[in-house]
Amino acid sequence: SIPASVTSIGYGAFHECRELTTVNFATASQLTTIAQNGFSECPLTNPTLPSQLVTIGSYSFYHNHLTGALTIPATVTSIGENAFERKDGLETSPLETLVIGDGPGLTIGPAAFKYQAFTTITIPDPVATNTTNSDTMGATGASFNGLYRPSGNGNAGTYHYDTDTKTWSKIS
Repeated sequence: SIPASVTSIGYGAFHECRELTTVNFATASQLTTIAQNGFSECPLTNPTLPSQLVTIGSYSFYHNHLTGALTIPATVTSIGENAFERKDGLETSPLETLVIGDGPGLTIGPAAFKYQAFTTITIPDPVATNTTNSDTMGATGASFNGLYRPSGNGNAGTYHYDTDTKTWSKIS
């Protein structure tokens, strides 16, 4: 359990902690930063990110075993490159749902969600994504970017990926 008084998880703080499957952030957590490689190469499955978080560094949850849904708090303004990259070929279920809180603006770095197999993404506007890297929003990210940013501007809403037709559609 990470105490409420902790404001930053430093570079590589829990890197390769092979027994770390869960992490709990205390109620009223003051954590604002998870630095590069903060929890990389850990078998974390479903962390609940604290509501005061601002920065998620590059590779911070790289090669974790994340499953189900991930909610990015509205306070987050930066997600670094490869931050939530899934290990290719990992046999556990991938993240399926991504919910990004409606905050003051978010920048998502290249390949931030590489190899994640999202079927639902809820995203506000504006979110700056790296549209030149097809892996930024996961394994199906290239077609998502085309729908979310048809003319360079964001298009807030909830999107669904149809695994049969292999296409994204905006559902709300």
